Amino acid sequence: METSKNANTASKTSETLPELFARLGKEVLTLLEAKLGLLKLEVIEDIRALARNSVLLVAGVVAASVGAGLLAMALGFVLSTLMPAAMGEAGRYAAGFAVVALAALLAGGLLIVASIRRLREGVRPERSLKEIELDKRWIAKERVP
Repeated sequence: METSKNANTASKTSETLPELFARLGKEVLTLLEAKLGLLKLEVIEDIRALARNSVLLVAGVVAASVGAGLLAMALGFVLSTLMPAAMGEAGRYAAGFAVVALAALLAGGLLIVASIRRLREGVRPERSLKEIELDKRWIAKERVP
């Protein structure tokens, strides 16, 4: 057992410089393949989570849209009763619904702007980026001056 260990150590130390570079290249490629595999798995995991959440989001948007539409109609009718009688019935309804529509447009515009800002930030594979940063530190520490 001891002699085979010594023979293995001796064969590794007797490698030529080109052989060492070739082995280093293979090990670096193996490391890169592992990192790319991790990145791929992380991206797939993120896409699956986005798909699951998207289904729930669509269902929520449909339910909220129906509720918001009914609430807006009710609010429009309530506001129309507060308008002066001189406007006539049609004018009061139009004014009440116009106020509700302007409020909805303002709220929707603010939500769109906020969503665009968040989308510009994008999705980042945090774990893979952390691993790459750790690798960079390790390589810098192991680098021969």
